[in-house]
Amino acid sequence: MNIYRRHHTGDWVDSVLPPDGLPKPVARIANLRIRDGSDTFTLGPVDQLLAVLSHTYLTARMSNEHVVFRLPRGRHDIAILVGIVFQLLRVQAWHETDGVDQGAFSGPVVVVGRDTAVQKRLSQISLPGTGVGQMADAVAACRVRADGRIVEPDGSVLPYRAGAKRLLYLNTRVGWPDLQVSDAVGVIDRTTLRDRRSYEAAVGWLQGRACRIVTVADTDDPEVHTILNDLGASTINWELSAGVMSDVGYVVGAGQGDSRLSTNTLSGWCPTLIDHPVIANDVDRLFRRAYGALASARQVDAPYPIPVRNAARLLSVLQRSPVNLASYGKAAAGDPRLRSPKSLQRLLEQHHASFVGPWRAFETTDWSALRRCVLEVFDMISEKNPKQHALLDALDLVRRRQPASKLVIRAPNRVAATLMREELEEHGALDGRMEVNTWSSRSRWRAAATEIWPGLPPWAHRSLLSTAETTDVVLVGYPGELQVLSALLDGSADQRKKALTSSAIRFGFIAPDSEPAPRIYESSQLESRQPDPSDISVDVDYGRIAARALSVIDDIGEERSVPMRSRGSEEIVSLVPIRLDGKSIWWVSLDDAVGTLIHDAYHHRLVRELRPGDLVVVPRGEGRTELFSRLVAAFHTSADVNDLDFLLARFRLACWKLRNQSSNWRQVQKRLERNNASAITQARSWANGSTIAPADPEDVQLVARLVGDTYLAKSWAGVASVAKEVRTLHRKLGRIVNGALSEAIDGFGPHMKKVQDLLGESGVEILDEFAVHRVVAIGQPEDKLISQHGTIDQQRDNR
Repeated sequence: MNIYRRHHTGDWVDSVLPPDGLPKPVARIANLRIRDGSDTFTLGPVDQLLAVLSHTYLTARMSNEHVVFRLPRGRHDIAILVGIVFQLLRVQAWHETDGVDQGAFSGPVVVVGRDTAVQKRLSQISLPGTGVGQMADAVAACRVRADGRIVEPDGSVLPYRAGAKRLLYLNTRVGWPDLQVSDAVGVIDRTTLRDRRSYEAAVGWLQGRACRIVTVADTDDPEVHTILNDLGASTINWELSAGVMSDVGYVVGAGQGDSRLSTNTLSGWCPTLIDHPVIANDVDRLFRRAYGALASARQVDAPYPIPVRNAARLLSVLQRSPVNLASYGKAAAGDPRLRSPKSLQRLLEQHHASFVGPWRAFETTDWSALRRCVLEVFDMISEKNPKQHALLDALDLVRRRQPASKLVIRAPNRVAATLMREELEEHGALDGRMEVNTWSSRSRWRAAATEIWPGLPPWAHRSLLSTAETTDVVLVGYPGELQVLSALLDGSADQRKKALTSSAIRFGFIAPDSEPAPRIYESSQLESRQPDPSDISVDVDYGRIAARALSVIDDIGEERSVPMRSRGSEEIVSLVPIRLDGKSIWWVSLDDAVGTLIHDAYHHRLVRELRPGDLVVVPRGEGRTELFSRLVAAFHTSADVNDLDFLLARFRLACWKLRNQSSNWRQVQKRLERNNASAITQARSWANGSTIAPADPEDVQLVARLVGDTYLAKSWAGVASVAKEVRTLHRKLGRIVNGALSEAIDGFGPHMKKVQDLLGESGVEILDEFAVHRVVAIGQPEDKLISQHGTIDQQRDNR
């Protein structure tokens, strides 16, 4: 039985989707068949709800409002669907008034997002049976280039004025072109913009160009409201939660066909949360005491001292890690974004400094207890990790219930994910129907039957609490995490109810009666699915204490890549300012390998080896990936390429460690020769990045073994084939990239033709994401926020 199904839902659903007929423009759109590649669909009930809301947004006096459509987390293209709906509504208005009514706006519809192979994706969308004309043109989307011109579906490049009333897609990887647009409708795909800076830039770019702006975001995305509020935007949030979808489906029925452009996939979706407690009473008692101390730290109105940060980071690792702690520590030691648990433990043991200012009282009352409890938990989990065993138990339980279904296990980060795969393989639990993904990875809606989480998702990934990537979620957690989960779900349901009530009033509809939180089942009740509330113990006081403690952990963060929320606590890293021609500053790390052009050929070079006058290939917009990795990414999953970039950086670091263990590079060569390396003269080229990767994977494993990096040695096999493709691509394109980048400015040429022959239209599109700049000067390293890594700041004249 659908736990969201409620009686008396007809009133509010009928007010939005009237039983006697939709508004005429929406009704005509609802009857159209939309083709998306091999899929064909018609607008289902929830798609129609989006269309009605979009129509109301255009026709009502709401031009000063920023509308946010929130949907369950997953990988989808609903933002493009909303853009198509706006275009079709304009066409309907044009036909009904013989060209008098422009449809409440006269500019284009611009969808803003970050995507790979945009041109290929957009060319798959059409309206079969409509022939040619305005209806067909409405969905013939054009890609916006970095120079402000547009690319037609057939690949031809035209000035912007040719697409003044078209559906445009701006890929944020090409930057923010100076497009002379006005009176447009903007649709932002927040689900593809993964950081605050990108979303702020998208809103800012549209604010001067669009009369109406819609954001498509995840339910429970913790930042959208805050960002829009900081930007001074008046916001209307419409929550398309599981409860809303269930109401609409119950009253109206299901849609026909399936596509990433449609919510039809979610018809009948009924999410279930199952708690699988970690039974470790001694560890739990220590967690309770540590939570109590951290909850007190939350009350101090001052930046967290370094010892408190270290304690919170270590507690975060101990609480969320589902793998052997010693193995995790060795692997994390080579990742600059992670802190080794052992190093944090040593810092806590050695801390003898006194707290100052507002923190003196905390030192007297709570610091000793916090420090002692965290160190004791470290010792216990180092000896035997109870969450590791609880996760294996949960996996066995799920497999017995659903032996043939797809299963996804989440991991805190890529290091933990790799180790988890190894441990599952050792236990004989890894099979072809199982994946291990990080918190940040996304899948299509209902891609898996069950997900297992090794704890509560951190604040930055809190939208997972409303994910539709799976139907069942099994949370393996300590009692404190499970208590907080219940409170978070209740709080989220209350917020959605308030948002829906307010939004319904603003749109002129009846508000839904209620917005219930999903029920939490205990794993022992999986078969019956009949939870008895009296069996699920909720310790309100402990839940509040744990919630405050976990908020401190989320404030501080375990990983450097996670942006921090408050108290100015975002992680600080050392970045080098490279001044480029055109008065811009590129912020990079000394250990980054960047693309350079030497004698018209493309090479990799470490930032520490760059000199003024060098030509560098720089991402234009929101991308942070090197050119050849992006080209390969067009044909592989992003996870493959991200892992390759990460492991290549780790391999270069291992080569430098090998050099530091020797007196010079000649000694390194002799050492490699003694150990039977295939390429004994390449160590220096590997270290400085001029050679992308060894041709023989055994050489990577040899270097890793010589410096004691077991994680690199084990992990390289998984990306060796991708590394080989990068090397092959580099050989084929290395000497034509410079010419292709130059020709991309004009539109096409013989070098771009070679890229197109090798990689198709996607390769040509990716070239537009990069620009060639000359290095003017290289500054000294400065402490900067981690979010600035890889970004470009434009300098302004002071005249």
